[in-house]
Amino acid sequence: MVELSSAVLASEPSLFVSAVQWSRVAFTSRDVSEEYIQASLESLREVIAEELPESVGEVSRTYLEAGLEGLVTETSEPILDGETPEGRLAHEYLAAALEGNRDAAVAVILEAAEKGLPTADLLIRVLAPAQREVGSMWHRGELSIPHEHFVTATTQTAMALLAQGQQRKRSNGKAVIVALAPGNAHTLGAQVLAHLFELEGWRALHLGEAMPAADLGVAVAAFDADLLALSIALSPQLRSAKEAVRAVRFVKPEVKILVGGPLLGEVPGVWREVGADAGAATADQALIAAAELVGVR
Repeated sequence: MVELSSAVLASEPSLFVSAVQWSRVAFTSRDVSEEYIQASLESLREVIAEELPESVGEVSRTYLEAGLEGLVTETSEPILDGETPEGRLAHEYLAAALEGNRDAAVAVILEAAEKGLPTADLLIRVLAPAQREVGSMWHRGELSIPHEHFVTATTQTAMALLAQGQQRKRSNGKAVIVALAPGNAHTLGAQVLAHLFELEGWRALHLGEAMPAADLGVAVAAFDADLLALSIALSPQLRSAKEAVRAVRFVKPEVKILVGGPLLGEVPGVWREVGADAGAATADQALIAAAELVGVR
């Protein structure tokens, strides 16, 4: 129901379809028939028809019908491309990490850096895709939670070691706060983005997860930020993101706000729904949009 209301709020049926398809994969990979999902959606449709006014119920039923159609649609796409050098590195890194060998996994990354592969490429095209693959493997029931947590911790270690030797551009005099929308616990993507901002000469402050909306406003003022980069992973976080933007605008109306994260990959224009100044689905796009927002050349 939360996913349905979030999709209606954003006027994007595709958000609800995506949530239904995500649930189907998670359920069926754990030996739960998708018939249970279908039955729950049909029951919800009946309740909406009985309980909601026609003007509201009709919209919700339209979204539910889209979800039911999406339930039988295959959407899987490979994350790691073994045909590219970066894809092969990601496979090698992930194989070592999944064996529980942190040192070997980190060595794959550091050796690639020593051979000249830029830090930005290692972050964007090796570590980030490897982490998304881990999440996908857990989603498909192929990986345990301890495995996922270990790989995440290993990736954070590799990122920290890369940061020690990275060559940064000259300071551009701009400060960016990188934060997660309240309710978003997927912090690694934001960490990657903060590192990339630093490489580009920004003063980047990564605040981590569980930051209340009101305190984001405090942070923007306290650190005199020129930009807030806010990460949204799932559609139910749209409401909290909107609250965060409102809180930040109240404290510092002139600050620029950039919204990014996996959700922007599904619905590129959803940043408008939360009142931001721009949106970006990928780290590369975020860096370009950020520079344009604050006038960095």
